[in-house]
Amino acid sequence: MTLAISCSEEGVTVGQEGSTARNGISGKAVDWEGITHELLKALHGFGRYRHKKMPNMEFHGELGVLHTLYHRTKPLAPSELATKCHVTTARMAKTLNQLESQGLIIRETDASDRRRVMVSLTVAGKQEIQRRFTQMSSYLTGILKDLGEDDSYELIRIIKRLAAILSTREQSAARCQHACGTLKMDVAEAETHR
Repeated sequence: MTLAISCSEEGVTVGQEGSTARNGISGKAVDWEGITHELLKALHGFGRYRHKKMPNMEFHGELGVLHTLYHRTKPLAPSELATKCHVTTARMAKTLNQLESQGLIIRETDASDRRRVMVSLTVAGKQEIQRRFTQMSSYLTGILKDLGEDDSYELIRIIKRLAAILSTREQSAARCQHACGTLKMDVAEAETHR
């Protein structure tokens, strides 16, 4: 698959090169807008089934901090946690306050740099993340059993492929924005030398 990338004032467009909206198997025109609409309807349907028994699987808040610290051998600075959890430092400060008040984390001054604060899990924090993972795993196992083995593996395959596509698009867009910015600077510089 070759990606076609175009830059314009409206932004960066990334698409599959040569995809003329034709199905490669049947040769029929593909209704991508219709498919997109069906996907959005299907995704919207997930919201109807969210209930109180469903475990919190959001990794940007408390669970993200607990998960990140659980998989680290050394404490992390709040700014490092914010980066790894994809949140602002202000949001991270609020999350750390909540976790500390629950006794799940501890903040200590860095021995090598007294200006830095480092965050680590308490024993209760380790137990809580293990409890949440067990709860989440049990819930997802039940869903996958209902989905069946073949469809479960197909779902995993599609999610991995989607992640790869999104990664490629992000990298391509960053390269294109850099190139577009360089091109704009070159054009502006040429204009000033006229």
